[in-house]
Amino acid sequence: LDAGEFVNIAWQLAAYGILTTAEVFVSITCLEFSYTQAPKKMKSLIMACFLMSVSLGNLFVSGVNFFIQEEGPTFQPDVIGIYTVELSVSDQQRTAWKTITITVLNDNPPHQAKQTNDASEPEAPTADAGRLVAVKPGQNIRLYATANRGDAKGKQSYDWTLLSTPKESKLSTSDLQKRNTRNPTFVPDVVGSYDLNFTYQIGAQQASDTVRVLCGKTNTAPRAIADDITWSFQEDHPVPLDGASSFDPDGDTLRVNWRLVTTPELSQRTADDIGSPDQLTAGSKLSGASYYLFFTLCMLVTAILFIPVAMRYQVKSYVPDSHQAAPPTEES
Repeated sequence: LDAGEFVNIAWQLAAYGILTTAEVFVSITCLEFSYTQAPKKMKSLIMACFLMSVSLGNLFVSGVNFFIQEEGPTFQPDVIGIYTVELSVSDQQRTAWKTITITVLNDNPPHQAKQTNDASEPEAPTADAGRLVAVKPGQNIRLYATANRGDAKGKQSYDWTLLSTPKESKLSTSDLQKRNTRNPTFVPDVVGSYDLNFTYQIGAQQASDTVRVLCGKTNTAPRAIADDITWSFQEDHPVPLDGASSFDPDGDTLRVNWRLVTTPELSQRTADDIGSPDQLTAGSKLSGASYYLFFTLCMLVTAILFIPVAMRYQVKSYVPDSHQAAPPTEES
């Protein structure tokens, strides 16, 4: 999944099967253990301690999720005015830059009325063919499109067509594999640019979008993308910077740097006064497969630690005898 491939949803059946089996084994075994191995007057307390361990596990997960969060790049303005910030992204071969302005006002920015759709004008379906992709000749590439049905109803269908190719190319629309899905595969044959159109049909309505595939033997420059910001000045409330839309068409890992370029006349800020300048946006230190493997390892280590405990434990049951006579009362 992290590599952009698709995984059959049936794999989740195996995962849920293992998780459910483990839950049954752990829950029933621990509840029985807590009951049979606790003296009669402590059974409720010991079982409550077991159930509290579940809360401790949830607390551990919450703590991990808290500590792995990264605030992302921020900038704290010191005076009212216009600041200029430069975002640079590099794939270690080529670099792209984007300059944005941060307009800091003395009060809240002008209120913009929220646009709402009139009941007589239902929301139309939309299509997004994805972003620019760069590959080498003969390399298989998968396209990623998304579609929003809006208020439209009816049968849905997808279709891809090849709009334009280099003059030397012999490809046509029929060479697109799985073209009737949102994620077809495509193999460019010669160097040049290929334009592909994605069409989303739902009922009698349709939407379309175009994406370009660059085919070459050299590295393609990354794209630095960020928007201008209007911000209301408040002390101790920094401006969050967001370059999450930046990407590299070749799929290379990006190196990021935010730098303050210009400031208002009375500002004392310098080029280095940006927090976390090497991040595109707020995120997590653990994500995707790394997040999954971390907690899998935690569970594995916990299970291994139980082995010596189980081997050394001396069983001593305190199960009350159901046929035991009731203790005498004051009346008897």
